Amino acid sequence: MKDFNDSSVDFNDSSVDFAGLDPIIPGKWRIYDGVDSWNFDIGPSSGGQVSKQKNFSIQSASGPYGSTVLFETAESPLDYSISGTIIDKRMLDSLNYWYNNSSLVHIVDDLGRDFRIFIVELNLKRVNKLESQYFYTFDMKALIV
Repeated sequence: MKDFNDSSVDFNDSSVDFAGLDPIIPGKWRIYDGVDSWNFDIGPSSGGQVSKQKNFSIQSASGPYGSTVLFETAESPLDYSISGTIIDKRMLDSLNYWYNNSSLVHIVDDLGRDFRIFIVELNLKRVNKLESQYFYTFDMKALIV
């Protein structure tokens, strides 16, 4: 696997398939932004479901019978949330970068569903582990666009 910090990678070369730099592994969660990609070493512990909500406007009609009229209005943006574990610095840095720069990213779940999301909330909690100094748990909330 090529490292994105490797100076031999020419980002202006149109023949380079950047999506292939971090291999797609069936059944693994993956997050990418067109340049950087990362496969979750440990799949998210919860979440991955889309929250949907319909919006309605209710008005009383004038007239002798005063019936109520129900209008369906524009839907709210779809909410997406996951929580899980980070065990390396690259993923920690990528999540912070995507959150801080309001970057549009793609997340592909273990079922192969690809969502374009904006991360709106990112909560990181460091866990002291001898195996890795970058061991964190995270909760992430996003909007699907």
